[in-house]
Amino acid sequence: KPIRIVRTPHLGSLVRTEIHWKELSESILSKYRDNIEAASVISLARQSFLEVIETEGIEGGNSEHVEEFSQDDIVSLDSTGKDLFCRYDTKYEGLNGKHGELLDDFLVAHGEDLLLSSQSIDDEQNQTDMALTNLWNLIPSRRPERCHYSGLPNPSILTILISCMQAQGENKLSVLLLLTRLVHAAYDQLGFLVRQKKDEGKEEDGFVENSGNESDSFSDS
Repeated sequence: KPIRIVRTPHLGSLVRTEIHWKELSESILSKYRDNIEAASVISLARQSFLEVIETEGIEGGNSEHVEEFSQDDIVSLDSTGKDLFCRYDTKYEGLNGKHGELLDDFLVAHGEDLLLSSQSIDDEQNQTDMALTNLWNLIPSRRPERCHYSGLPNPSILTILISCMQAQGENKLSVLLLLTRLVHAAYDQLGFLVRQKKDEGKEEDGFVENSGNESDSFSDS
């Protein structure tokens, strides 16, 4: 009978509490393989994307900066988008799935800038309008010009993916489905954070109540 799980409690410690320190299994090894493959695909896609947007265009035989992407650039972006989309063209898998991965990376890359840019405006409605404008600049609805990325030295995976998928203007339905799954991931993450906050509040209330009981007991004695 094949061994499906190998227990490794000797690898655990106070800081090594994750399941992969406690056991090795087919599912854990499969997850490792998936993470390695993902890192490779994402790294190659990012490199290819940055090479295209950082390369100065050539027009009329003169080496001048051209804002429009050349046909070769468009083909390269489209190919990059297809390779990257293969990873995320799946059904919604929950917070720990591939769409949650996209959302987390997007927030790490751009979340602080989006927040600060909207907070610099006093009017609440204008704050919302600015936040949405900046958001859609990072998730373009059509192929942008080269200068669009001048202020993005390290664009998120989502920005790269959507930009590349828009290169030929032929993937609007796929983009829409992807964004729908990302909204689902954002909704689930918000729900998780709200529940977490409530649980923390209950713990704090319990701590205060217990502290009060201990104080009363001390006074009585």
